[in-house]
Amino acid sequence: MIAIIGAGSWGTALAVHLGRRGAAVTLWTRDGAVAEGIRTRRRNPYYLSDVLLGDGVECTIDLARAIDGAEIVLVAVPSEFFAGVVKDIGSVPARVPIVSATKGFDPERHLRMSEVIADRFPGAARAVQLAPDPQAKPRVLHVQRARSRARRSAADLGGGEPAERSECRRPLERRSK
Repeated sequence: MIAIIGAGSWGTALAVHLGRRGAAVTLWTRDGAVAEGIRTRRRNPYYLSDVLLGDGVECTIDLARAIDGAEIVLVAVPSEFFAGVVKDIGSVPARVPIVSATKGFDPERHLRMSEVIADRFPGAARAVQLAPDPQAKPRVLHVQRARSRARRSAADLGGGEPAERSECRRPLERRSK
């Protein structure tokens, strides 16, 4: 199971992507309305609200529960809250990598996020950085729309199988103005 700490647009996009790849994901949020929206409607009501989260994605407001049993912990919260959230994380087994998915520096100590993790969890597996993708929402929506079109096309042709998966993986094409 992969724990994603932070259910903003970047954390939600990571949960959608990893869930679509078959990973079990537990997404942590401070906001009960976000957790409820994901549990009941399979959507984050505030971020990427038009994107459906798969059944393999759970959401909780309990940080300890989110991390319990995780094989990887991804921290995807804004840099100004990063140190405080990492401080609130309980014990994590040394074999479990803690990955920063947050860009920027700690605003008080001017440390990289990986340094904040190393300071809090000196024995943790290597912390690495994933830079947020400004195109996360368009990419997620592109894949979702392609899958929806493939299913409709298969149904229109009387077949029950969706189109080849490769059709859903085409990169976004830039449109000329």
